[in-house]
Amino acid sequence: LNHEVPTPGVDIYLAAKCMAALLGGDPVRGTYPPGVPASIRAFLKGSMLAGRRARPQDAWALIEEFDDLIGRLWGERKFHPFIMK
Repeated sequence: LNHEVPTPGVDIYLAAKCMAALLGGDPVRGTYPPGVPASIRAFLKGSMLAGRRARPQDAWALIEEFDDLIGRLWGERKFHPFIMK
């Protein structure tokens, strides 16, 4: 809208807004249901900073950080087979 060249941070910003909404939050107000861990809220807040230059720009580094966060919260990921009959 500002006729500025988009950066990778724009995609990260919009993805974080989608994640906030999927978690039942309001990305405009920055509110979340009580069940959303504070560390997830902080991660999303950091990805939705108002200043476009302040936002993360490296999606690969950010996904590694998010994977680590998920691991700290809920432990190692496990494969669960999905069987259809």
